[in-house]
Amino acid sequence: MKRLVLFSIVSIVAVTCSFAQVSKVGTAGSQFLKIWVEPRGAAMGGAYSAVTNDVTALYWNPAGIASVESPSLIFSDVEWFADIRNNFLGYVHPTNAGDFGVSVTVLSMGKEEITTVDEPNGTGEQWGASMMAFGLSYGRWFTKEFAFGVTAKYVYETILDANSSGALFDLGAVLHPEAWGSLRGSFVISNFGPDLQYRGGPMIERLFREGWPSGIAPVDVELLAAEAPPPLLLKFGLAYDPVSTPEHRVTLALDLWHPNDGREKVHVGGEYSWSELISLRGGFRYDPDLWDDRSTSTEGFTFGLGMKYPMGGQFYGFGYAGEDRGYLGLKHRFSLAMEF
Repeated sequence: MKRLVLFSIVSIVAVTCSFAQVSKVGTAGSQFLKIWVEPRGAAMGGAYSAVTNDVTALYWNPAGIASVESPSLIFSDVEWFADIRNNFLGYVHPTNAGDFGVSVTVLSMGKEEITTVDEPNGTGEQWGASMMAFGLSYGRWFTKEFAFGVTAKYVYETILDANSSGALFDLGAVLHPEAWGSLRGSFVISNFGPDLQYRGGPMIERLFREGWPSGIAPVDVELLAAEAPPPLLLKFGLAYDPVSTPEHRVTLALDLWHPNDGREKVHVGGEYSWSELISLRGGFRYDPDLWDDRSTSTEGFTFGLGMKYPMGGQFYGFGYAGEDRGYLGLKHRFSLAMEF
């Protein structure tokens, strides 16, 4: 099994590295998959692939769900720009054969009136767009030092009546040798799969031109949109706990990201936790594609907190993260979680 996992990782890395020669900024589709869906990892600046050990691993690294010891549920809400909201619902159920998870991500936005060249003030009709990803995950510690996880997800997008759909995969691993102490490493490939293409709806037109011979019926013509690759992402991560006692824990983390639609990015973050009940988090993301166009000196910084409350043998959690998105302003993320 470990040989199969290693072969899969090496094969996909070889494909991913082919993107290193040419910059393809902004060329990938399904951009909603790149929005960080929950506040803990977001507050740590995205430096989270080696840290994740709870239900939030469903998004960041499927191998992390192998560390979930009790059934866990999370709901999160992301306040994006232009009245766009991104919601995430995830559940992990541990078993003796490994941990299983299910997740749903939905991006929605308000409707707008359709305008045309002939009717610039509006046609009276409205258009809207929405995106969804439904995922099934599995993670397991195959040895005491190595965990592997996979997520298979169905992605569906619609704009007006045109839509796009396809299957994508996330693969993740966590390495935690006993000789490393609290240091652990991670490897993640996100959104691996075929190119996606919009079809139907406004892409189909009825063609008829003046001057055609009588008796020639109009012809339905489908405009073919260009195929777009999914936002493939390769991540390497490290996490270390310089302080780890029953009352106090400090975690430092580093992630290196290699996307197929931009240059390499560096993410650093930290978390302080008191008795695993109250946590303070901070981080920074260095994105060279945006660095020269920063609008504020704090752009790229993230911060947040988390709280857990035990009650009746269960834990209830709340999380918050703020992220400075420069010209787009300060964006907020909230989550509610429950451990049964």
